[in-house]
Amino acid sequence: MAESLTLARQRGEWRSLFRGGMLFRWRHDSEALLGEVSAATAGWMAVGFNDTDSLKGTCFVMAQLSRPPTRVELRRALVPDHIRIDDPGVREGLQVRRRSYATGRSQLDFRLLHRVGNLLGMNLSPGAATYLMLAWSRSPDFGHHSAFRDQRGVVL
Repeated sequence: MAESLTLARQRGEWRSLFRGGMLFRWRHDSEALLGEVSAATAGWMAVGFNDTDSLKGTCFVMAQLSRPPTRVELRRALVPDHIRIDDPGVREGLQVRRRSYATGRSQLDFRLLHRVGNLLGMNLSPGAATYLMLAWSRSPDFGHHSAFRDQRGVVL
């Protein structure tokens, strides 16, 4: 059974998690984690990764898509705040494939290079265990607290 799961991940089959009105789907290509995240909000939404079961240290993709200018950033949780990751090598490793807001739902499709995980001190490779954070807010202001946040152990 474990062999077939490994083969499925190598072939790029989608895995998914639905929590708090958010859907995150992911799979891998040869050099990146491909992610699709959506939430029923006009505010920000975020999906993050951490090697420990803690908000502190979580690195996440955060997006506000309902009004111009739209924003998509990589951020790190310091608790109680979070900061934008400004390292050019890390920023270049996040590639937005599609962003939209329609009928009250935000949708972001992205590609996050596996090497970005190495730069951030976490493993984003296929089969890696991680704590996946999903969060959203009613506000488009990145400084506003979440209305929903959950963190679950998953296998990438």
